[in-house]
Amino acid sequence: MNGSREEIHREALRCIEIGQKAEKGYGLATGCDVPETAKPVQIDWMMEAVREYCR
Repeated sequence: MNGSREEIHREALRCIEIGQKAEKGYGLATGCDVPETAKPVQIDWMMEAVREYCR
């Protein structure tokens, strides 16, 4: 939640790779709440990674 762009991309990719093994599908999300300390740009980076890796 407080990582650099590269760290967030790396973790998103890690989660996506793990999720690909899920029998019933997988959705990458921020969870129930976006942490107060997360900057909006960091959420944008996570979504950017999802769009890049899930084409």
